[in-house]
Amino acid sequence: MSEKSPTFPSGKPLVTMKIVTIITFIILLTSVWGQQGERQKISGTNLTIILPEGAAIANHAPIVNFDNIADLNFLEFAADAANSMQNQNLDSAGLANQGATVLGTDKIQIDNSDAKIFFMRKDYELNGFACYFGDSTYAVVCNSIYPKMNQTLKNKIINALKTIQHNSDDSIDWDKYLSFTYDTNSVIKVCKYSTPSSSIRFSPNGNYTQNIYDKTTAMCSQFPPSENISNSEDLTLQSLVPVISQFELVEVKKDEKVNLKNKDEYHFNAICKRGDLVFELYFIAYYNPFSCVTTTAFIIDNEYEREVIDFIKSFKLKDEGY
Repeated sequence: MSEKSPTFPSGKPLVTMKIVTIITFIILLTSVWGQQGERQKISGTNLTIILPEGAAIANHAPIVNFDNIADLNFLEFAADAANSMQNQNLDSAGLANQGATVLGTDKIQIDNSDAKIFFMRKDYELNGFACYFGDSTYAVVCNSIYPKMNQTLKNKIINALKTIQHNSDDSIDWDKYLSFTYDTNSVIKVCKYSTPSSSIRFSPNGNYTQNIYDKTTAMCSQFPPSENISNSEDLTLQSLVPVISQFELVEVKKDEKVNLKNKDEYHFNAICKRGDLVFELYFIAYYNPFSCVTTTAFIIDNEYEREVIDFIKSFKLKDEGY
């Protein structure tokens, strides 16, 4: 005769009560895990993510930092994800042709879409991955580099990736995303944002033209300081030289560092020629320990010359850091 399980006064066997208790504990524990992070928007994107402990989102860049060790960078653009991957050869063979050492691949689900991950070797100490996902209306490329011996951190980043959701109806607060303020009362208005390159186009009355040489326009870029940039002069050398190398300099009007209170700026102004087109170029580099901003104005036929120059001189860097 088999022994019966001991019973509580309620009449339920002790073994059954233990099983119920274990299941209840697992449910409660799962619930606690799910509430550890709140869903937050990734700056400058239509993406939201549930942050694990130790993670933070950058103020002015589409970046999530994990444990002050690794960053997860995002590029979002309006395109068919599958076609983009095919056109850009975003597969193991294509990455290998670009010099990457692909260690392996994986597939995960991100917001009901199949996301492809390519794990790569960076050097003796670092590994990384690139991940691609989206649908017929948007595409996202994200990547991260982490210490190759830190498997826990790698898993933490990928698990956070799985929580991402895309919402194209949720508008982006661009003024919050920008690392600078500007004169919003000017006739010069924003005409286009470009999240992947963190660049912004301004033009008179916000009228957008595909060719920057058709009408007066100003192009602006923002990015965090790097080891190679410690002032506005360094920023100018890295940002302006590639631009003016495309033109013939007819007359240089200004090429100097401007000493203003609590400001580190470099101004360059010249008459330039590109083919038969003669135009005025005005460049300003803004630097502080927290942010770098450059703006280049192309003034065509003297259109809105004074307004454009006054506008780009109104830029003020925010001091809150990236």
